Amino acid sequence: MAFAAFGAFWGAWGASVPRVQQQAGIGDGRLGFALLFVGAGALPAMLLAGRALDRWGLRVAAPAVAALGCAGAGVAVTAVNLAGLCAGLAAVGAASGAADVAMNAVAGRAEKIAGRPVITPAHGVFSALVVVASLGTGLASAASLPLAAPFGAVAVLSLVAGVFLLRTLRAEVVTARHVPAASASPSGRRGIVPFLSIGILGALAFASENAHQSWSAVFAQGELGSGDGLSAVAPAVFAGTVAITRFCVGGVKAAHARTVLLTGASAAATGAVLIAAAPTLPVAAPGLVLAAAGTAVLFPTLLGIVSRNVDESRRGRATSVVTTVSYLGFLAGPGYVGLWAEAAGLRGAMVAVAALAAVLLVLTPPLLRLPFTGTPLDGAPPMPDGRATMPQPPGPDLAERIARLEAVEEIKALKHRYLRACDAKDPAGFRACFIASGASIDFDRLGAFDDADGIAKVFERIALQQVDGRNAILDMHHAMHPDITVHGANSASGRWTLKFRQVNLLDGTETVSTGEYDDEYVVEDGRWKMSKCHFRRHWSITRPIGDDCRVDQPGLTRAV
Repeated sequence: MAFAAFGAFWGAWGASVPRVQQQAGIGDGRLGFALLFVGAGALPAMLLAGRALDRWGLRVAAPAVAALGCAGAGVAVTAVNLAGLCAGLAAVGAASGAADVAMNAVAGRAEKIAGRPVITPAHGVFSALVVVASLGTGLASAASLPLAAPFGAVAVLSLVAGVFLLRTLRAEVVTARHVPAASASPSGRRGIVPFLSIGILGALAFASENAHQSWSAVFAQGELGSGDGLSAVAPAVFAGTVAITRFCVGGVKAAHARTVLLTGASAAATGAVLIAAAPTLPVAAPGLVLAAAGTAVLFPTLLGIVSRNVDESRRGRATSVVTTVSYLGFLAGPGYVGLWAEAAGLRGAMVAVAALAAVLLVLTPPLLRLPFTGTPLDGAPPMPDGRATMPQPPGPDLAERIARLEAVEEIKALKHRYLRACDAKDPAGFRACFIASGASIDFDRLGAFDDADGIAKVFERIALQQVDGRNAILDMHHAMHPDITVHGANSASGRWTLKFRQVNLLDGTETVSTGEYDDEYVVEDGRWKMSKCHFRRHWSITRPIGDDCRVDQPGLTRAV
């Protein structure tokens, strides 16, 4: 409901700008100056909102959302001159920035608890309401209703959303009193770097998105020769595609976040190039749809990466850092296109927009692998290969420490079930150790798979081979030296050393080898499951078994 109110406000505002300008009695230059006050109010409010969330809990979102509707109604009344409009827009910016951070923090907490995507569908609701409110405001204007009418409706919706949040969000147990006073950022000055890196990716995503949203109509009219009516359709097509895409990909699991980002950036870049090269509007339309679909998934996915892993005591500040840096890209996007349009024309500017997505595509892998400086949840040092571990508070309370220990023990039990299933030739037990779909599997010579079903079939084919009614392949898996890092309530990673022995009665050989598992774990249906399992073999020895060697397997009779 909060995202619906947020989208309704911005949809109403976008459709009301011409009437606001007329009511204030100002020209285009002064309107542009007044619009700067939105950003001026939003940026400090976004940073302060993060601190407020960490200090007083997620219920701060309730007054923030309610304030946005009231600020919108206020600007409709005060915008009678330049001064009144600037003051009203500064209040709108502050309320919008605070509500943006607060809503995303609430959605992130919900996604972490539920273990399923929440942020992307919520952003889909926002995009859908932007379109609906824009159309509704247009109808209200055509019916000669007062300027304040649509903003009054949005204010009512915002107040209802605020009351709903206040009643449903419980007071947070983890608050600022658990965080050392010296820690002014998500994890000190060094700890802020990973959040800034994700914010940079978000800025590139928002710059590309707002560039299309703001300039698509101008491009359609100026470069493709479409009339006023058809040109106006372009932003609506873009916004509608964004909403539909977010709903469609809302069910994609967290394990595919990197793939979603790379695919989205590729689609955004390709779409912008198609637009730049299009001779007519029908040819440009598929490019616009492709660019919209690509940009739609980028920021929600980035925010989800942070939200699923950051500690609750720093959720507000982490969210505010990422959203604030990303918002800078949103503000810069239209101006970026304007500068390139002045230098190289609108088609050259669209190529420059494609370059934004291409840069995001290149930067995503290294920035997501950037070493995080916080202390891992299990107290172990960061992984030696620099794998990302989100910053964690240095002094967790007893309940949190117990929860981590329980998670580590449950993950150990999961791995032991997996190893027993391997040795006992239990395909169903083997498959049950992985998530239902989308697991990343790489088992060296046995192959790589993007779903556990593939490796389960390989396991069944090899493990259940028989000769003269007896098992032909006998395995012994011993995993040791567990190194498990719990990143949050529903995600973890780990490394294990494997000591492996196999008797192959088909070849008459015995193999001894060792290697290392690189795993990732998530909670699915209330139980820890493997979402990633990669194995790298260090060394192996294979030798023949003599004819006088006796092999008994009484314990495997029932498994055959």
